Amino acid sequence: MIGDTIDDDMYYIMMVMPNTVDFDGAFAWSGYPSRIISLQSMVASLPMVQGHEMGHALDFSHSGKVVTGDYWEDQTKDPTCIMGYEGLLTDSGSAMCFSGSKTWYTGWYDDYHQTVKPHMQQSFQGDLVGIDDVVNGLTDPDKHTLVLRVKGPNEKDLHIMYQRQKGVIQDLEEDGDTVVVTEQARGSAQSWSRATLGEGDIYRVSRWNGG
Repeated sequence: MIGDTIDDDMYYIMMVMPNTVDFDGAFAWSGYPSRIISLQSMVASLPMVQGHEMGHALDFSHSGKVVTGDYWEDQTKDPTCIMGYEGLLTDSGSAMCFSGSKTWYTGWYDDYHQTVKPHMQQSFQGDLVGIDDVVNGLTDPDKHTLVLRVKGPNEKDLHIMYQRQKGVIQDLEEDGDTVVVTEQARGSAQSWSRATLGEGDIYRVSRWNGG
């Protein structure tokens, strides 16, 4: 249980169920959103499963990356997000968190959020920092940005985040130490990793907002 009372905003219940309980072929289940998370006993000790279902309880859908071209397989392929399924399914799990899009919609670090609207001739010039430095108080919200949102009235929002591979996300299996561009239309929507950028790389969206 997380939280002190049932009225607490942080109150969640995780129920461990017999392995014979069928969650429509899955090992676990949570509503969107929900205060109750249910897990088969054989996966109840796995941090990746716990965190993934907690994400659903927070009203998050999956985080994908186009790898195979098959939607149902690719919808959980984002290796930077616990709402993908790319971490270790062991009792120790993997040190990782949410994608840029999911991080934005948690609102946990909104002091480190910036928004630009290209259709209004806005641009961004600044320093992107990794989430571990933010968590450990090594950054300044007046000088640093954790997630940059690119917004247009006729476009799905893009979220840009530096996935600095250290500390709380030190176990990323792919795309660590890169700037990752993800796309998500709204808080509860499926997100997609659209680009992974290293030094000198460019990601362009043609005809942004019909332009």
